[in-house]
Amino acid sequence: MLAADARLAATHARRLLPSHTHLVVAQSLLPHLWQSGALQGRSFEVLMDRLPMAALQQILDDAFARHPDSTTLGDFRAPSSIVTAEREALGAATRLVTAHHAIAGHFPAGRVDLIDWAPAPPLAATHGGRTFLFAGPALARKGAHAMREAMAGLEIDLLVERGAEEYPDFWAGLKVRRLAPGEPPALAGLVLPALVEHRPYTLLRALAAGLPVITTSACGLPSQPGLTIVAPDDPPALRAALAALVG
Repeated sequence: MLAADARLAATHARRLLPSHTHLVVAQSLLPHLWQSGALQGRSFEVLMDRLPMAALQQILDDAFARHPDSTTLGDFRAPSSIVTAEREALGAATRLVTAHHAIAGHFPAGRVDLIDWAPAPPLAATHGGRTFLFAGPALARKGAHAMREAMAGLEIDLLVERGAEEYPDFWAGLKVRRLAPGEPPALAGLVLPALVEHRPYTLLRALAAGLPVITTSACGLPSQPGLTIVAPDDPPALRAALAALVG
């Protein structure tokens, strides 16, 4: 991914003219353009769609220390040179633009243009029953450990939106299965107790449909009706939120 971003950044850099004195830069290209010198002598703003690398990697490192059984929390880390280049470039930007409240929270308010999330089409589901949709893959960074602990003893079913999981039998003993084509007809709500989530598209669709959503501030959504925010890696709080929706 980084190599592809570097190639794309180099292509854009070659096309810059002296008259291009102010740029709008995608975050994925930012460190590579900074390292190449293409941003020197120009003002620029950044479209941010993820946490800064330094913050993201710290969250994953801390989570890995809490969940050493995870097969994914220790995955890829960016080279320190890229992390440093991104930090320097973000510091030099004239403006940062994002819809993600958690990303915006890493910077002084005066530096961030916090825009609205794009409208999402409503999820095709009705409200009811005791089945929840886990709005992502069942991975540690999406809050799978907290979800597993919070479910224990609750009379609920869980559908997992996407198929990846930490390891076989991660959900052993719980009523969990993969979302099938054509589902879900009825849901008690959607849940994503994520440690990291940059694109909460399914949650936006659920809220547009009037379905209850339980998530964390890591998903970057503003306070609104139907949205319950719990702390990341807090199974008791998550359990209470789930129980409140099924009575």
